[in-house]
Amino acid sequence: MRNGLVVLTILTALGAACRVATPHEASTEEARTPDPHMEELKYSKFCTDAAEKLWSRHDWKDQQGPQITTYTSHYNKKLNKCLVDIHGISSVDGGKVMESDHIYDALEDTVLCGRLLVKKGGGRDDDIESILLIKDGRTIRDKEEAASFVPWFQSLMKD
Repeated sequence: MRNGLVVLTILTALGAACRVATPHEASTEEARTPDPHMEELKYSKFCTDAAEKLWSRHDWKDQQGPQITTYTSHYNKKLNKCLVDIHGISSVDGGKVMESDHIYDALEDTVLCGRLLVKKGGGRDDDIESILLIKDGRTIRDKEEAASFVPWFQSLMKD
């Protein structure tokens, strides 16, 4: 009888450890598991708010003259950062167009990188006269580094 009681106690303990959740408990557990799409939407909303705050802290919105300045926000999952691309277009002497993109970390209010293009005539991409690339506060002069910079720069607002 004593052995039977020990076996029963062990089986009861094992049964409790291996118990299957009831349908109500399973749905509660599923509710605790975050939906990746909802999480992404939360980050996107947070990033949009952070970008608006960054935009309002600076004077871009108040610039006047023959220039256009806009911004786009994006939550970069790889970097786990809210990025803001400040895009500007303005006319310069000789009928040229200057186009700039500076990518900011919205929370730290720091510039990660930038690109400045001067274009001839109508400002088409095949009319680029000069280009200046900036990363980590320094101008990129090396051709190999510049070649790897461009795809990296373009991916920041997509990843």
